[in-house]
Amino acid sequence: SVVGPAGYSVSPLPSPVESPEGFNPNEFMINIGLALKELQPVKEEANFSLVNFNALPEVYVPPRFSIARVLVPVGFVIGIGLIILLAILIQYTRADIGRLHSDVPAAETTVTQRQMEIAALRAQIGSTGAIADELNNRIVTIERGNAIIDQDLHEIVTLAEGKVALGSVNRAGNSATVAGTASSEGKIFRYARDLRSGGRFSEVWISSISGGDGGFSFEFALTK
Repeated sequence: SVVGPAGYSVSPLPSPVESPEGFNPNEFMINIGLALKELQPVKEEANFSLVNFNALPEVYVPPRFSIARVLVPVGFVIGIGLIILLAILIQYTRADIGRLHSDVPAAETTVTQRQMEIAALRAQIGSTGAIADELNNRIVTIERGNAIIDQDLHEIVTLAEGKVALGSVNRAGNSATVAGTASSEGKIFRYARDLRSGGRFSEVWISSISGGDGGFSFEFALTK
């Protein structure tokens, strides 16, 4: 009935797989086709369709793997975790802000006290600075006076060398008293003239001269 009037010969198709005797491949045609659909007919010397499609009804076709089906739940869980973490951080932040608000009045009081102390210290520093300036001016005046005294004493002693022997020099204010001895009156007068011409003393008075052949003592009054 298959040959019909055409007269062609009919033979069963060769199986693309080896099977043991008694194995009925017709019951497993779908499985065999799926297993062999990737093979190349040229290499295997088999003739079957190269059309690569799944012949199963869509109801029985297993669902394709979708990365979105994995990522969406994971992202959802991560998002919930982040939201919970953010809520916890917000709660802690609010608690810290509340504590800081409670500490603000005490801090403001402390700052006010420190500002008052700083103002008092600045006032003390101002008065102390005025006193320090006054003392510094006095010290400068004393140093200048000491410098003048040192210069006067230096001239009195320097000019006396080789003429008289000084016994005492007393200086008070702008005047000084010089006493000493000399071997002759001429040396005493020469010493007085040197003091007048030195320029540091405006007046040189010979208060007294006493003695004799053994030597003379004298006393001068000097005025600046």
